[in-house]
Amino acid sequence: MICLKVDLMFTRDRAFYFTTVFIPGIILVTSSFITFWLEWNAVPARVMIDQKLLPKFMSKMNNHPFDR
Repeated sequence: MICLKVDLMFTRDRAFYFTTVFIPGIILVTSSFITFWLEWNAVPARVMIDQKLLPKFMSKMNNHPFDR
């Protein structure tokens, strides 16, 4: 009987995942909760969050090379 034993060690770059997944995700969730702290009639502030912050984070996520 032939037995083959293989030990695989998988590693990943933690800094890459923090900068591309965790930090933008935390910023996105925090910026979405800002709308709950605004007054209900503060429409310009809500529109600014929608038109300025969210597309910026989405384009930032798309520019990172996920396949290293």
